[in-house]
Amino acid sequence: IQVTLVFRVRAPLLHSWKVFAHFDSSGHRQNADHSPVSESCPTSIWKAGDLLVDRFSATLPFPETFAIKIGFFRPSEADGPWQNLTGAGDLTGVHLGTIAATAPE
Repeated sequence: IQVTLVFRVRAPLLHSWKVFAHFDSSGHRQNADHSPVSESCPTSIWKAGDLLVDRFSATLPFPETFAIKIGFFRPSEADGPWQNLTGAGDLTGVHLGTIAATAPE
């Protein structure tokens, strides 16, 4: 699956964050955690008003329906802090929708 996220920066970020992209089904989670914008533009240099396009891919290994959730985390602090797009401390992220993965033919 190819995913495109567009971020409009509302305020500067003090640290470098990574994007967590979780694809959750009834019994599985596929992570596609990554540095935003292919590591070419770390969040620590984002400025208010910037518009950034982040493209990444993920492989969904099971023929199930997956919920797509995203947010941010600091890799140096594996257990936190987490930051979703609406507030701090939420591990669940923002739900973007669902996608149905099918078995290869």
